[in-house]
Amino acid sequence: MVRTAVYPGTFDPFTNGHLGVLLRAVKLFDKIIVAVASDTEKRLLFSVEKRVSMVKSTIAPYREINVEVLPLPPKVLVNFAYEHDVIAIVRGVRSSIDLEYEFKMAHVNSVLNKDIITVFLPSASDSNFVSSSAVKEIARFNGELKPFVSKEVEDELRKAYQK
Repeated sequence: MVRTAVYPGTFDPFTNGHLGVLLRAVKLFDKIIVAVASDTEKRLLFSVEKRVSMVKSTIAPYREINVEVLPLPPKVLVNFAYEHDVIAIVRGVRSSIDLEYEFKMAHVNSVLNKDIITVFLPSASDSNFVSSSAVKEIARFNGELKPFVSKEVEDELRKAYQK
């Protein structure tokens, strides 16, 4: 049996913090599906297709990892997980505030499907306070992005904010 987990998010954009959580998650599971949310209440900079592309380009150098990147259609996450034979939902947490929110979501997901567990992975200490929102703000003011995102994501951010 392949132990598959889903790592969901908007990933607008996919940061080095997200990558760090993903690289730790692949040590725990045989396969990870990065599910890029297509239907969200957040105001997004990039289309779901562009976000999927940026995740794929960021993880391309890591050929040894078993990761699939898919758009997450508008549906309940545990239903998507069930359809893809997922046993766990991976969530990165940066702080106690993240943990409180994620803990509530984990409880709801466990009520909807008790067979799918949620695994919380703390972010690395160097990316504890990095968020996609902060990265977009840095890009908007033409700041230094190298510590926060891959070269491909940086290029897309620069293009987006040149408009």
